Amino acid sequence: MRTPEGKPWAVGQRNQWGYNPTDGSTGGMHASHLREATIERNVGHGLRRRLTIVLALLCVLPIETLAQKADTAQNPPAPLGKLVDVGGYRVHLYCTGTGSPTVVIVGAGFSFNWGLIQPEVAKFTQVCSYDHSGIGWSESGPKDSCSLRVSEVHTALKTAGIKGPSVLVGHSLGGLVARLYAGQYPDEVAGMVFVDHALPSDFS
Repeated sequence: MRTPEGKPWAVGQRNQWGYNPTDGSTGGMHASHLREATIERNVGHGLRRRLTIVLALLCVLPIETLAQKADTAQNPPAPLGKLVDVGGYRVHLYCTGTGSPTVVIVGAGFSFNWGLIQPEVAKFTQVCSYDHSGIGWSESGPKDSCSLRVSEVHTALKTAGIKGPSVLVGHSLGGLVARLYAGQYPDEVAGMVFVDHALPSDFS
């Protein structure tokens, strides 16, 4: 019988729990105490192992995240649609499908937020989403406002040759943009769809 260090057990020599493997004596420690000590040792070893793994992940994950951010900043993905000039700067307009009336998603949010909806709508008509100035693939523009977004959408559609009347889809703040657009260009709006529509009182 050898010790954990590989040395022979000496007669009367006891381990850290008071147990002698050569004669089975416990040195006053009961069997239940031995079991408890063994369990504590095993549990402690398991916890230390898990903690080591968690700490290793915490060290690795931030490094990978920073590397991904750096790579994205240096090599941004190509826009899904095209950049359209709206008067000194360009906004991203992404149109798919064919048919009329054209469905125009005026936000809020990014054009790619509609990645599950737009392909389904494109199966039966043309649908366009856009990034307002300063977000997504669009360039920075004047100070953001609902009236600015109406102007951007109207100019982008005209420049891209998208003919109305269109069905406007407004989500959140985009609901106000759609209402304002319909008020300014009633002949160019065939209908409106609101998703979680924001109310004017929400911004007062």
